[in-house]
Amino acid sequence: MKSKILLLALLLSLSLFSQENLTAIITGDCSNRSGTYQFNGIVNGKNHYQHSERASTSLGYNGSQWMLYQTGQMNGARAFNNLNTSSDLTPPKTGWTGASCNGTFILEYSSTLKTNNLTHDDKQIIISPNPSSENIEIKGLKKQHQRGVINNINGKKIKEIKNIYDKINISSLSKGIYFIIIDNTYSLKFLKN
Repeated sequence: MKSKILLLALLLSLSLFSQENLTAIITGDCSNRSGTYQFNGIVNGKNHYQHSERASTSLGYNGSQWMLYQTGQMNGARAFNNLNTSSDLTPPKTGWTGASCNGTFILEYSSTLKTNNLTHDDKQIIISPNPSSENIEIKGLKKQHQRGVINNINGKKIKEIKNIYDKINISSLSKGIYFIIIDNTYSLKFLKN
């Protein structure tokens, strides 16, 4: 049960914080579907994207495979499929095969980090400093919250935090993006540099 709650918290955090845009590079008879795909929520447990200019085209996961499809027709006609079954929340960059389209399909991810904060009871909850290489603090939480965990970008638990009001030493972590999940309720993203 605890692992399911952590997974739900991670999915929530990624839906709030992992809002990268994707760039699709498509050749062949469906090249007009190339362009930027914007994150627009979680569907079937994975990130879902919609074309920024062609609202009729979406990129998502139907429970068994990734696909590029007509918006609203996830179980209908597909332009491209990808049978990659990894646990990643984002679609694979390569390995796409044409379903109703001929040509190639490759994805590129945005490399910008967005550091978002939460609000709770009209208070802003932040991690400071962010990014950091040594210690971080969580500010703005009510005293009722006690524990937390640090997960890596893949959802793997890296460290338990017994008291989230103390400075949290992150010097032993590798450089990268991490999430602090607080009492299975809140999730905040930070960058270790």
